[in-house]
Order: sequence, then C-alpha cells, then structure tokens
Amino acid sequence: MCLCIGKLLPSAHAVDREYAVMTGLHSTGFPVPKTYGLCEDSAVLGSKFLVMSLADGRSLWNGALPGREPDERRAIYNSLIDTMADMHLNYHRVPLFSPSKLSRECHTARVA
Repeated sequence: MCLCIGKLLPSAHAVDREYAVMTGLHSTGFPVPKTYGLCEDSAVLGSKFLVMSLADGRSLWNGALPGREPDERRAIYNSLIDTMADMHLNYHRVPLFSPSKLSRECHTARVA
C-alpha cells in the first residue's frame, strides 16, 4: 500500500495519477503492481491513498548498484531500458494514454 499520513503539500506525490498509470500499465502486462483501489476521501487517513499488490522482483534503492559485478549491472540497466522503451513505443496499448495527453504530460513534467 502506498501511504502518506497527514496533509500533503500541493507539490506532493500525485497518488491518483500513480493509481491511474499503474492500473493502465498492469492491464497490458507491464511489470507494475496490481491496483485494488484508490481512496480520495482524506477523512479516512488524512490524505489520498491507494491499495496495491506486491510486485515480483527486487527493489534496487541505489541506482549505482554498488556491490554488483559489471555484467550484472549491465543486465539490470538493459532490462530497465528495454522496459521503458517498450512502454514509450507502445503507449497506444495503455487505454489512459492518448498521444496528445502523453505529449502534454511529457512537456509539462518536472524532474526533481
């Protein structure tokens, strides 16, 4: 479950967008958790939250992959690149992405 207790700042994580994207991607076979629900009633826990399954795989918290052999790092990075390329090249498979909306999202996204 993705959970942030208390009032979120306007610039905080968009749980509703995460829910929509993960729900759309999961239906096409992309490696994301299955979503079960989105609660937008802040009276429940103090902010929006979503409920999702655990996903198979591993969490790699440090992108530098310290302690990994070069061949293993290369395989992990190539797998990430392949997945991202597949998502971008096949966005039409995801119902919530329309070309105009995807383009607008890409142009307005801010990278922290």
